Amino acid sequence: RGGWVDRRRGLATQPDPEFDPQRLAQSVDETGIRWLQSQWEQRVGADWDLTLALSAQQLRYRLDLPQQVTEDIELTNRFETLGRWLNGEARLAGPLSDKHELMVGLEWQRDRRQRFRFQFLGFDPFDDNAKGTRWGAFVQDEWRLSSNQRLVLGLRHDRSRADGGRTNPRVAYVWSPAEGQSLKLLAGSAFRAANRNESAVNSALDLEPPPPERVQGLEAAWEAPLGAQGRYWVQAFSNRLSSLIDQGPSSEGFIASPALRNRGLDMGLSQRWTGALLQGSLSLQRSRYRDGSRPSNSPRSMAKLQWTQTLDAAEQWRLGLQWRGISQRQIGARSLPGYGLWHGHLLWQAQANVQMSLGIDNLSGKTYLDAPGRELAAPVVHRGREVSLQLLWKLGQ
Repeated sequence: RGGWVDRRRGLATQPDPEFDPQRLAQSVDETGIRWLQSQWEQRVGADWDLTLALSAQQLRYRLDLPQQVTEDIELTNRFETLGRWLNGEARLAGPLSDKHELMVGLEWQRDRRQRFRFQFLGFDPFDDNAKGTRWGAFVQDEWRLSSNQRLVLGLRHDRSRADGGRTNPRVAYVWSPAEGQSLKLLAGSAFRAANRNESAVNSALDLEPPPPERVQGLEAAWEAPLGAQGRYWVQAFSNRLSSLIDQGPSSEGFIASPALRNRGLDMGLSQRWTGALLQGSLSLQRSRYRDGSRPSNSPRSMAKLQWTQTLDAAEQWRLGLQWRGISQRQIGARSLPGYGLWHGHLLWQAQANVQMSLGIDNLSGKTYLDAPGRELAAPVVHRGREVSLQLLWKLGQ
């Protein structure tokens, strides 16, 4: 597998917002992604499966921002990041008995380059370079307690040069009282170490890097048939998050936020007819810090409705419509209104191995606001429609 993405956007900006707020100039935002992956699967013995994977990836981001340095001098301030890394993974899975299955695995990542570059074009750049290595080992032990009950035990250990080691357990119980019905009870934990940007910003300000984020979660999920061609599901969850990494006051460095409790409910249903499928889902959630305050950009509800329909007897043409809605969110002292958007998708299966599709996002051309990357920044304004054309061509079989 391989892929690449190039995106270039022109953005209006104010080179001198303090003295000349009416004057606009052109800033340029660029993203480039390259990746290549190889995976090999092999049966080992009679029942065991071995999987080996290796990938190489590169991500470059660049922002050119006109900036008024003095009353008479305007320069372009360039911020650029470059990341190159390798990933490897090995998994071995198979039965130990007719009621016991085991899976063990290893993951490895080598960050060959993590570079931040700050530069006024025409002058020498300042580079911040780093490298890193991390690896993880995991095991999953599955027991069949009876014909309709399973117990899954998991354990993962991660270690990196910068953060040391972390161990996280996970357990799941699955009960299937009847055909198509299942009840799942899950509990587990996970963590995220500070990334290079968060550590580098704190280092430049003579601050300690923020501690790793941690989450402990409980979940219960029920799924069952709804009539002859339908299904429904309900999922309840409760998460406790500690040391969430966030920007400090006035964006000075990164800090560990107070403990956060997140509870919610996900519901959904689907119904099939001849040549058609209707799906709907609703997510409700409530997040609060220890002091009772709400986190930024935390909507209480999100909903999705999706319909697909075959347009011809040969099933070569298919039309899809999707509606997505999000409720009001609070960004600092500002409230962003909720919105709902319609998206359309037309697919043509020209041949068994050739597929073309046309997608139109925001069919009505509605103007809406999204949260900014930083709490003190202005909301991101979206206007108009976005059209995409895709060709999928499968080589060989």
